[in-house]
Amino acid sequence: MFVLVFVVLSSMLVGLSPLALDSFGGSATAWTRRGNIGATYGAAAALLSVLALAGVAVSLVLQARETMVNREQAARAVHTDLLKMAMDDPAYLECWGPYSSSADHTEQRQYLYVNLILSYWESRYELGRTSPRGREQAVPGATGTAVLGGHEVIAR
Repeated sequence: MFVLVFVVLSSMLVGLSPLALDSFGGSATAWTRRGNIGATYGAAAALLSVLALAGVAVSLVLQARETMVNREQAARAVHTDLLKMAMDDPAYLECWGPYSSSADHTEQRQYLYVNLILSYWESRYELGRTSPRGREQAVPGATGTAVLGGHEVIAR
């Protein structure tokens, strides 16, 4: 309701402004001056419109990036939950296929746990939170590297 009243009142003031300017009187040059002032306001309004459009474009780009990050986080959360279920129940572990040649449940759980660690490192690297040198420092006993998700990661 307030917006409607504001729009109506603003429209009336804009419509009555030439009459208010006439009360000051003036010649044809005064109307020319008023026209120039109006043109100046039009240019300023166009500049403000361009800035507003640029702001909307930047906000859409940031929102798209945030949506991609949220989707990635959701996928990683599902992956983590599935691995935790497989670590807790040998019946679910079989669904992942052979992780190792060992039939030892503890060793298979350790493979899954290492998978979680590597996934965590990969997510930190993708977010720019860990450099390749930082990973090497985080794992002092690392003996080599492996490729996971297209990124080189440290493996023992």
